[in-house]
Amino acid sequence: MQIINWKTIAGLIQRKTKLIDVEAEKERIKSLIHTAALKSSSSEWLVWKDEVLEVKNGLAKLPCDLIRLLRAFDNTGVEIPGRRNGEYLAAPYKTGKIRVHYYAIPLVEGDDGEMLPMLLYEFSDWYVWYVIHKFMFDEWMEGKISGDKWAYIEMQYDNAYDQAMGSIDLLSMTDMEEQLFMMRNGIFYDNSSI
Repeated sequence: MQIINWKTIAGLIQRKTKLIDVEAEKERIKSLIHTAALKSSSSEWLVWKDEVLEVKNGLAKLPCDLIRLLRAFDNTGVEIPGRRNGEYLAAPYKTGKIRVHYYAIPLVEGDDGEMLPMLLYEFSDWYVWYVIHKFMFDEWMEGKISGDKWAYIEMQYDNAYDQAMGSIDLLSMTDMEEQLFMMRNGIFYDNSSI
């Protein structure tokens, strides 16, 4: 399994299409690649995590590696509703701490020290077409590209996704049932206070 970074994907995007200004759209591209990595994660990558979040103005910033929020607890260990507000978790108090249990995708440190999702080389074509697809959807909706070009983008996106999913090892039926149980019910450990 070979790991690549988002800059490699951005370079591939620039080679595939001249319609996206990679340098000007760097932050959006990073965000879309991050989303694609989360969407393409196979269940064998999932990591169960327990983390303490700082609450400011009634909101706690969720971790960037979050795939699924399982439970949230206040500073006394009492479970609280996990109400998400975009990238934040709404807290029942203005300041303090919240402990969260969640499923995460493994992260690697980027060149600038930023923690980024692990990007697999086998999925690189799909990451590229995912970003192109998201950017060009707006163009297509506004009538700036033809239906034929949009159909081509859709076809490339679907083919890249199928190829990426075909490159990972398939789980046995027993493993899939175990992962499904974990995703639906969660396996929880010590719920002690912060």
